[in-house]
Amino acid sequence: MESSEQAPPGWYHQRGGLEYFDGNEWTGDRFPDPKLLQDRSAGGSSFASRMVATWAGVVLAWATVWVGAQADPDNIYWPVKFVVEEDAGQQLDEFLTP
Repeated sequence: MESSEQAPPGWYHQRGGLEYFDGNEWTGDRFPDPKLLQDRSAGGSSFASRMVATWAGVVLAWATVWVGAQADPDNIYWPVKFVVEEDAGQQLDEFLTP
């Protein structure tokens, strides 16, 4: 490319961001594309806000179960059914005895 056909020095869109061209070559100076940054901040949520929302959901779920257990401990629903047989102790002793 002849010097008369070269682009003038300035910032150009390259590889998802802005990169500086000094008139002869790319300098390696890069900056994230402001449009991409604006799109992320406008509609996207940050990692921290997602983590806060996740932990708030976990705490709310456990609080709901705890309140239900306090209100009616005999009828609280657990997703796992625990069954203990009457002779479980004897079976355990037989299993552990060589």
